[in-house]
Amino acid sequence: MNILLKMLLSMSIASVILIPLVWFLKKVFGQFLTKRKSYYAWGVVFFFLIVPFAFFFVQKNTEFLWGTPSEFAGLTSMVIGQNGIEVERSTQAVIFQFIMDYVWVLWLMVGLIMLVYRIASYRNFKKFVISGAHYIEEPDELDILAEAMETIGLNKPVEVMINPLISSPVFFGFRREIIVLPSTSFSKKELYHIFLHELVHCKSKDMYVVFLAQIFTCIYWFNPLMYWMIRQLERDREYACDESVLSYLPARDALSYGDTLLHSIVKSGTYKESHAAVSLHENAKMLKERLEAIASYKKGKKGYISFLLLLILLTLIGILLNFYEAKAFIYEKKQGIEIKKEDTSKKTEFRAIDLQNANQDVTIRKGKTESFDLTTYDENSKAELVVKNGILMYKNANPNTQSAIIITIDADKVYDSLSIQTTGTQIKISDIHTKTMRIKGGVIIAHFNQIKADTINVTTGSANVHLTDSEVNKGMKFNGNNALIHFEKSSFNNLEMTSFLSAKLNDLNVQGGLSINSGGQLDARNITTDTLKLIAGNSGNMKFQNTFVKKSSEFQDNESMLLQFDGVLNGQTRMSIGPSQTKFVIRDKMQKYAIDAQSSQADTFILNQSIVNYPFTQNLSAPNNITLTNDSPFNNNFNLSFEE
Repeated sequence: MNILLKMLLSMSIASVILIPLVWFLKKVFGQFLTKRKSYYAWGVVFFFLIVPFAFFFVQKNTEFLWGTPSEFAGLTSMVIGQNGIEVERSTQAVIFQFIMDYVWVLWLMVGLIMLVYRIASYRNFKKFVISGAHYIEEPDELDILAEAMETIGLNKPVEVMINPLISSPVFFGFRREIIVLPSTSFSKKELYHIFLHELVHCKSKDMYVVFLAQIFTCIYWFNPLMYWMIRQLERDREYACDESVLSYLPARDALSYGDTLLHSIVKSGTYKESHAAVSLHENAKMLKERLEAIASYKKGKKGYISFLLLLILLTLIGILLNFYEAKAFIYEKKQGIEIKKEDTSKKTEFRAIDLQNANQDVTIRKGKTESFDLTTYDENSKAELVVKNGILMYKNANPNTQSAIIITIDADKVYDSLSIQTTGTQIKISDIHTKTMRIKGGVIIAHFNQIKADTINVTTGSANVHLTDSEVNKGMKFNGNNALIHFEKSSFNNLEMTSFLSAKLNDLNVQGGLSINSGGQLDARNITTDTLKLIAGNSGNMKFQNTFVKKSSEFQDNESMLLQFDGVLNGQTRMSIGPSQTKFVIRDKMQKYAIDAQSSQADTFILNQSIVNYPFTQNLSAPNNITLTNDSPFNNNFNLSFEE
């Protein structure tokens, strides 16, 4: 919260110059701008009150004046004697820092009080107005409202009520827009003008601008120029609304619109409107200025180029103000007393991670510097993360303690090893480069993203395992038992997968061999590998789509339910067919493949949609071989086709 207040102070200082500057430049460019665009120019100030540009210009190796102080802030002298090191500090610096550390409490309390007061004021005003009001029911008046809505092209519903106590026709509401009149004794033309005025506020979303201005006033309550700017904003809002109304009226009705503003004062009550509402008139002085603007109004002025130039100029000036503000509040460390602290950073650096019996959630992610944190919900827990001989270790683990381990690693560093044994809820590892990676445990969710390793060995239970955008230089072994696997957009030298419940493989490049041994469900797409070995267990459904095998492949079907392959099989291919529905579509010419199909019983298979009897041989001198063995005692259906 203290940092937030410092950022607000920084932006407020820039606004001290920017607010009068916007007012001055609007005066200079005023003759070239419409009132609406002049009103929108205040948006530049709101922009620089939101974005802390000064903090973006803080240089490295410098300290920001309002930055977090070091333990040597305010140090004036250091004496090294027999009793150790004694230091003296500046009293003024200590008092200043104390004030800066706790002044945010005052800022927050005043801001909340103002916000609550303004919200309560608006709610009370709305409640008072609505409770003492009644809806207009005269068809003529409703027709005038419909005509005004049609004139400005407003399609949303707007309610109209009468309350003789209010001081001016007023518009308020966000989801439920309401126009409240002090009287219905206006003439038809006056009523039409009033409706046009309030409906323009509705169409222009001025209520949201009013609400935003009140929020900023509560945040920057300590800046007196904010209150002046809000008054200027309200003034320009009414000018812009008058201009829009006049653009919908014939030129001859401009003066009669001004007469409507005058008559509305006479026919109004005394109850003042809330800060969060927009009314037809504010005070006599402002009304006089508006009448003068109405009298001098001329149609046709657009001012797009002038408005664009004004916005560019104000934005550049705002950025320059923040830049020089940052320069002013940045100071180099002064020479004089040189204090050297023992460099303890090396003590927390590590080259390997070994988390044994870490029965908690584990998150490993990249950052600017290495760090680690253990969050536990047991005040009696003695568990801790320590670095010993360059290895980050987990000590005094308690499997009954709920906690979470968060480790930040250097994404540019190559670690010797990463080893985790856990039964926590989840493991998340990303952006790490390590020689070896070993994961063991019964986690529920495991996410591995952008992993670069020589070897990976994962053994888990009923987990949901995701591996994406990773690179394994030597090989990966995965034993998932009843795991749900999702590997995509990764490359391996070798990939060995066993005992999974379901696996989805997509966009994998295996430079060596891909070995799969499981009775689960397999959906493999866009796979490239040198060799492929599949051992399909009981009840498994195995599907390969767009799979390219460069050298050799082996398919051993042990009573799976379904085996499908669609792709290219180069080199030697051996197939042992079980009692399954087996379909192979090879995307190549049939002449390139030697086929040798043998069966222990008089089964048949389908070759290019034609029934072929066992034994069957063809093209034995072709460069690629397919050897089919059908030793299953059960009837099966084997379909082999070649499609270019």
